[in-house]
Amino acid sequence: MNSANFKFISKIIEKPGLSKITEKLNDCFGAEEYISHFFKQENLRDINGNAISIDELLKSEYIESVTHQPTNSEIPKYRKLEGFEIQGCLANIMFRGSCHHEFFSNQTEAINVASSCISSIYQERAPYLSAYLFESSWSSWFIGEDIMDITLLVFCPGRQFWWLLCLTDTD
Repeated sequence: MNSANFKFISKIIEKPGLSKITEKLNDCFGAEEYISHFFKQENLRDINGNAISIDELLKSEYIESVTHQPTNSEIPKYRKLEGFEIQGCLANIMFRGSCHHEFFSNQTEAINVASSCISSIYQERAPYLSAYLFESSWSSWFIGEDIMDITLLVFCPGRQFWWLLCLTDTD
């Protein structure tokens, strides 16, 4: 299937819960070391009724326009997360921090901010979210050492929009 059969539109999301995570990302990473991007997939199925796969999504021209880099030919393995697992995953990422900076000094703060972020963005839809966690690089945007190459790709089926959060550490 060709990802060109799908239409993507950037979305601007401004929510109080997201601003706390964005503030932490700005403190711990340079602007070139993280991507936080929301987009909507207008047509979830192509003319033959096929849904886009994660590989096709990451290899799409749209995603390459977001990262400003080509996607690797091989997409690494990922873990699929459902519902509240996503909040826990985001809390883990935030608690771990980057190679040289910590996001939060204690786990309770990381859990609260992750929960607030997901609830703020997705409201009552949080239990129905799906996400894909990549812990290695899939694009030349990443430094490729797999020390801090993380992607969390969250999908909200009710609103049909995605959140692409990519982190890498170039220090």
